[in-house]
Amino acid sequence: MRWPNFKDLLTGHKSCRKGKKPSAPQIAFEQHLGANLLSLHRDIHNCSYATRPAQCFVVARPKPREIFAADYRDRIIHHLIISKLEPLWEKQFSSSSFACRKGLGPHHALRMAQQRVSIISQGGAKSCWALQLDIKTFFSTIHRPTLTSLLKCNALPEQSVINFLIDKTVGVDSRKNAIIVNRHIHRKVIRPEKSWFNQPPDKGIPIGNLTSQFGANVYLDGLDKFIEHKLKPAGYIRYVDDLLLLDACPQRLGSMIQLISEWLFNHRHQTLQMNKTKLTELTAGIFFLGYRLRCDKYDAKNPLQVFHKSNKKWEFIKAIKGLENTRLHPPLRNHWLGPIDYSAQRRQIQPINARLGTMAHSRTYTYRKQALNHLKHSLTDGHDQPQEVFQTWEPLIVSDDYLSIKLR
Repeated sequence: MRWPNFKDLLTGHKSCRKGKKPSAPQIAFEQHLGANLLSLHRDIHNCSYATRPAQCFVVARPKPREIFAADYRDRIIHHLIISKLEPLWEKQFSSSSFACRKGLGPHHALRMAQQRVSIISQGGAKSCWALQLDIKTFFSTIHRPTLTSLLKCNALPEQSVINFLIDKTVGVDSRKNAIIVNRHIHRKVIRPEKSWFNQPPDKGIPIGNLTSQFGANVYLDGLDKFIEHKLKPAGYIRYVDDLLLLDACPQRLGSMIQLISEWLFNHRHQTLQMNKTKLTELTAGIFFLGYRLRCDKYDAKNPLQVFHKSNKKWEFIKAIKGLENTRLHPPLRNHWLGPIDYSAQRRQIQPINARLGTMAHSRTYTYRKQALNHLKHSLTDGHDQPQEVFQTWEPLIVSDDYLSIKLR
């Protein structure tokens, strides 16, 4: 039976919805699931499959970005493609690439940076320098013909069908017929030079697609190999388009900037964003992956220390204040001894626990302890009630390591 069969499409659908909150397009697709999957199967094998218009909207944080949400039907195809290509590419991806890969992520990248700095600095005894590079408007300037040719260079029994689907998804310009959700906000938030709509027809892939995340790693895998095998810095880490090169010699790192810039221009039709190119001694500290990294020569075991950024600490305090205000003035019960809407409480606790989870990877123990002890104090101070009454009034428990809070 030719790939993909109905079972493959059903698996792609399950993978597409796994771990996600049901959306309106997903619910609409599932109302006639069998018929929709059969229609998709017929379109693929008749070579009549074509993507549907994507929805373009703007997210403001952590910085303004254009997001292109593909139609749910097309997302199933994205998962089908990746299910075949990912096992092959994972075998050859560099161990220095940490973005959008199973079992890896930003915190693994931070731990790798700590290990490399410990070796380079010999436990903090010597200086260690960091070269930070950033590719200019990375996703918007990816050369699609180059990316599609890279994705197609695999020998699989189903390669002809995969190549057809790659051409119809990755190779298609998603800007055409895209539905812009709010044009006024789009024009106001996204600067013209940052907008994909202002790039040439053969440039750019949509942020938000699974194929784009995977394709970014494929696109820069050659750069990883060039840096590791030709330039050979003492340490190298890449997370999407953020590059961090480590070495004891600043002159050696400085000489790599032009070589990397030339490779990108000649092989990937892209350029470095020179105003974000920084060569810094780690004792002065750098910002990387949302954290502040600084070398401490007095800590021989782990000389590279990871600190939380100040703005993220304030966001954590803001979330705690929101919970504090709600608990002191509970809007979801008529009497202070009455029942609490625990589902609402869990919704408030979840983002706090998520922020505590990110804090576990940085030096924040004292900060967490003070913030959560203040929360407990503010929720209990002045309520001289018996224990059984107190538990009804305040059912919160803070873990001993100050990394989570939960309902009693």
